[in-house]
Amino acid sequence: MYALVVRFDVLSDRLAEFDRQVALTIDAITAHEPGTLTYVSTGVDEDACARVFIEIYADEDAFRTHELV
Repeated sequence: MYALVVRFDVLSDRLAEFDRQVALTIDAITAHEPGTLTYVSTGVDEDACARVFIEIYADEDAFRTHELV
């Protein structure tokens, strides 16, 4: 298993578009990357403009495949 946690700080006037694009991206990842076991984005209670991504891959090869797409 291979995991990654990433935080993004988004400009407030771009937040709605960022969230829309993330939803589309997650749908595509789910449909086309079988080695991606979990890929979620969540807000941060203390910072309305922050998003945290939690990514879990079957192995390092699955992660590398995700990075190439």
